[in-house]
Amino acid sequence: MKTLIADRFSENARSRLSAEGIAVDYRPDLVGDGLAEALASTGADVLVVRSTPVDAAALAAGGLRLVIRAGVG
Repeated sequence: MKTLIADRFSENARSRLSAEGIAVDYRPDLVGDGLAEALASTGADVLVVRSTPVDAAALAAGGLRLVIRAGVG
């Protein structure tokens, strides 16, 4: 499973995902068209964000199976 993390995410959490065999692509500065381009080029199955907006273009750009909004509230 390929996971694109497009927001700040702790090293500990990224390491735990990797230890479970999940390929993690960490790009905390992606926004706007850059997010859509990254999704199209990486072939990510999962997108993890905290506060990064995910628009229709980003959703349409890749074959995502899951979008996770990490955080509380």
